[in-house]
Amino acid sequence: MASPGPGDIAQYVEEVIHIYRVMQGTKYLSVIASTILLVDMITTLPSEIVYIWGSSWTFVRIMFHINRAFSLVLLGVYVPTLFMYRLTEESHDRLSLFYTYGTIFVMCIITSVLIVRIWLIYGKKTWFLLVLIASALGVTVPTLVLFQISLMKSQWIPNPAPDVITACLFTPNPIAFLPYITGLLYETLIFSLTVYKTWKLNRQSMTTPLIIRLFTDGSSYYVVVVLSGIFTCLGALHPLISGAAIGSGWLLAMMSSMCSRLILSTRAFYNKDEDLTNDFVSHEMESLPRVPPRSDPESTTVSSFIQMGRPGFDYSWPYQDPLDVRAPNSPHFARRRSGEYSRDEKC
Repeated sequence: MASPGPGDIAQYVEEVIHIYRVMQGTKYLSVIASTILLVDMITTLPSEIVYIWGSSWTFVRIMFHINRAFSLVLLGVYVPTLFMYRLTEESHDRLSLFYTYGTIFVMCIITSVLIVRIWLIYGKKTWFLLVLIASALGVTVPTLVLFQISLMKSQWIPNPAPDVITACLFTPNPIAFLPYITGLLYETLIFSLTVYKTWKLNRQSMTTPLIIRLFTDGSSYYVVVVLSGIFTCLGALHPLISGAAIGSGWLLAMMSSMCSRLILSTRAFYNKDEDLTNDFVSHEMESLPRVPPRSDPESTTVSSFIQMGRPGFDYSWPYQDPLDVRAPNSPHFARRRSGEYSRDEKC
């Protein structure tokens, strides 16, 4: 058997250096992503205790806990393996399936929260919910089928330098970014529906603090997730950063953190001026007002409003901000007149 020549040795060294650099980038970004997720959970824990733990069990609360717990477990199990040497082929298969489908599971959990959110914004219409679910399945199912076929073709590669390079090596998946692209497209659809609803109500001069909060939170979530998704999709096409883009858990951490903040922000809005009660979440994200026909706004009383979150508000035209204690149609107005508020609160 002929000994390897200088050219073969140089090619081998070049390959080892390339793989080493790719893995280093993946490990560094995975640590950053895990740190961001953990810090976010710690910093939002006081809000979680106030707005989540004392509330009734609803679909949103269940999804909140699953998102928090499973994301932490997923990265907590997966990231340490990126620093392990001499992993076997069996370990590679288990880790690959766990990380890949675990990430897809978290994305489905977050998508379900967004679907419920936009469904409530549009008035809890059954047909609208069915359209949202059907569109989500229409985008997700074909993508997962193609992704599974491609994943089955991916093969484990023996580590050329097991004492230098950590984690597992496998043949590149040419469509590894596909689930992220379809996910971004659906996120864009949900955000577009939120923008349209806000624009429509704004045209009818019915912009309220709740609408502004929903639009602001939705915009913040969308910007962070889309930028992270673009990095993941484009990075997957570059040989040097493909591992970091796909295998670091960056997009998972960003989506999980932003989804938790989205839920907490909405609940904090409803609890701003009142004590948290068990029936508090029954008003969480109530349907936004439907746009009524307006022939004469000055003489027409809007009676088709659906109350939004805080019961007892009068939404008769012209609308006045119910959070303003000086507004005559605010339930705080009578308390202010009776002297129930302190001097500081009156100011």
